[in-house]
Amino acid sequence: LVYNADSIVLRRIVARHEGGWSDTEGNPQAVVSLYNSIHVLAQNLLLLDSHPPGYFEAALYHPSNGPASAHIHTSGTIILDVAGSGVGWDDSVASSDNRLEDSVIWRADAAVSINGAAHAGVLERLTIGRTGSGVDDWGDHGGFSLGHSILWQVDGTAFAAVAHEGNVCFDPACSGETTLDPAQSGLLWLPRIEADSALAHAGPGGTRVGADVTRRLGVSGTLYGEAGYDGVTAQSLWPWPYEARIQAAMCADTSAGFCASSSLTRYVWEQLGNAMPPDVAGETLFVDGFEA
Repeated sequence: LVYNADSIVLRRIVARHEGGWSDTEGNPQAVVSLYNSIHVLAQNLLLLDSHPPGYFEAALYHPSNGPASAHIHTSGTIILDVAGSGVGWDDSVASSDNRLEDSVIWRADAAVSINGAAHAGVLERLTIGRTGSGVDDWGDHGGFSLGHSILWQVDGTAFAAVAHEGNVCFDPACSGETTLDPAQSGLLWLPRIEADSALAHAGPGGTRVGADVTRRLGVSGTLYGEAGYDGVTAQSLWPWPYEARIQAAMCADTSAGFCASSSLTRYVWEQLGNAMPPDVAGETLFVDGFEA
C-alpha cells in the first residue's frame, strides 16, 4: 500500500494476495494499491495467482478520494491469473497523468476498469488476453486512451468510453482495429514480441504493438529522481532476480500457480504453451546470498 505519499518507487516486486481473513465490512482489496499519492513509479511488478475471498477490486488498484492522485506511472509489469480487474482506477476525486505501459494483463476477470470520477491517463503497449472484458471506463468519462496494444480472447466489451487507435484485436476482432492472430504473428511468450514479426510492425508507422517486459527498469537501489531511477537498463529481467529465494519463501503449498512450476521464470514464460526459449532458460545464481 502506497498511501498519501510522494516520490515513491516500487521496483521488481513479486506479490500475491491469498486472503487469510474474513472481510465483514466489504472494503475493497488489491494486491498493490497506489492510493491518494503523487509521483509514484512502479517498475517490473509481478502480481499473480490472486483469488482471495471477499471484495477483491484489482491486482493493481488506484483509488483517489482526496487528495487527488497524480503522476502515477507503471511499466514493465505482468499481472497473471487474478480475480477482479488486472488494473483499476476508482473513487470520487479525479486522478491525472496516469500511465500504464509495456505491461501484460493475462487471465483476469477484467483487464482495465475505470470507475468513479473522470480519471485520465494513457495506456500504451499492453498485452491483454483471456480476460472477461477489456478496457472500460464505466463512468463514461473518456479520459483514457489505449494504443499499440494487443487484445486477444477478450470476452465481453473490448472498449467502453476509451479512445483507442493502432491496436490489434483477435478472437474477437474489434471495430476500427487491426485483426491479426497473435500466435501466428509474433506473440510466442508473454513478456515479449518477437523481433521482425508482424506484431513488431503492426502499429502506426510500422511500430510495435504489445508489451516488452524483458529488461530491468531503473537502476537497483536508486530513489525517485536520482540518476537512472526511471531508465531502461541493459540488464535482462529474466531469469527473475532471486527467484529461488522467492519460491522458497512463498511456496509452502506447491500444488498450484507459480509454486507448482519448477521456477517463477518458467511459469511466466510458458503461459502460451511454448517451451521457454534458450536465451531465457536458467536460474539466477547466488554467492553468499548475493546475485553472482
